[in-house]
Amino acid sequence: MTDTGSTTTYRQQLRKRIIATSMTEFATKGVKAVKMDDIAQKLGISKRTLYELYENKEQLLHEGVMAHYEERERQLNELMERKLSVMDIILHIYKNAINDVKDITPVFFSDIVKYPAVLEFIEQSRERNQQRMQDLLRQGTEEGAFIKGVNHELTSTLFNAMSDIIMQQKLYQKYSMKEVFQSIVFTSLRGICTQQGVSMLDELNI
Repeated sequence: MTDTGSTTTYRQQLRKRIIATSMTEFATKGVKAVKMDDIAQKLGISKRTLYELYENKEQLLHEGVMAHYEERERQLNELMERKLSVMDIILHIYKNAINDVKDITPVFFSDIVKYPAVLEFIEQSRERNQQRMQDLLRQGTEEGAFIKGVNHELTSTLFNAMSDIIMQQKLYQKYSMKEVFQSIVFTSLRGICTQQGVSMLDELNI
């Protein structure tokens, strides 16, 4: 008799391995350059086994991107529950963003626009992130880090639009993401900071 529980656990673990390996390959080589055969060979499994779990490369990419966003959301929720200051949360987001992209080839960003399901998920995530940004702006204003009277909805929309500019202009091909964040994101952030907020940013050494 087949041990269904063990089989299910094995398949779940295998799916996680496949996603982790696939995302590493996509990130370092670009999505287009990586074939399903390459992934199967890298994992030491048959192509048939891979296709039993994932129909195609887009499904792999989609699930990998979803898993990454869900993990970042989980971490952020934990920080919010710890009642940290807005600047501490921003530092955490900043460090994660830099770590996320430091080893990614620019080709990866150019490739993902060719996958509609992935783009749709990213857009939905951006909308949630914009709402989260509004919440952080309100919290920061209450903490005295941001000046009063700032339109939180408009400001969060503008910050969200920065990511569009980065992608549309392909700034990731010309500059490191650290340079992009420092020159665009944090320069703009300083503009809505009180003197207290500026001092807090400076202490973070961003």
